[in-house]
Amino acid sequence: MITNSQSLNGLQFLRFIAIFLVILAHIPIPNASLDSLIFSNGAIGVDIFFVISGFIMMYITVNKSNAFEFFSKRFLRIAPLNTFFIIITLLICYLLLMNPEYYANADFAYQYPASKLDIIYFFKSIFFIHGYTPPINGIAWSLQYEFIFYTLFSVCLLISVNKFIFFTIYGLIIIVVNYYNYGFLTDKSLFSLFFDPLMLEFILGTYLFKIYLNKNKHKKL
Repeated sequence: MITNSQSLNGLQFLRFIAIFLVILAHIPIPNASLDSLIFSNGAIGVDIFFVISGFIMMYITVNKSNAFEFFSKRFLRIAPLNTFFIIITLLICYLLLMNPEYYANADFAYQYPASKLDIIYFFKSIFFIHGYTPPINGIAWSLQYEFIFYTLFSVCLLISVNKFIFFTIYGLIIIVVNYYNYGFLTDKSLFSLFFDPLMLEFILGTYLFKIYLNKNKHKKL
């Protein structure tokens, strides 16, 4: 069995690349064709992040099984900073509302509409239950997918089910549901997000960990 103190060669470098690509995707480029090229490729950083998350969640729970501890640590790791930026966004929205002349700027009007000043929208955004509606801090949309994965992972730990079997079945359900295009997928609800193909990227990460785990076991033989 491996321990959490073991280093993962190349993982930190991959995370750096993913962060760089995501940041690059959000930098406005004057040249439209170049901006489109960078954005489309930069978005791959999110995919890398999802795969790495699947791997890391398996890695850090090899010798642990406390569902509440896992879930609370994951939530507290991402929620406070996310809430901070949501509050900053709301302050900007409020200032713009008090100074409507700034709404003449199309970018301001799009990024900071007065509609974000809504208490229900606020709580949905900080608890990652906003569904397909972008969160108040729009660039943090991917955190909801992370949170769904953490929730499912916590369920695995809570009921002490084999995580590989659980996520294999879950992945097959996602594939079948999307292949037959079941009606509930079209309502764009929070529930339908559980069957979004992007969730398969986390599952890929769990399988990469399985390969890593088997490779380490063979090395010890």
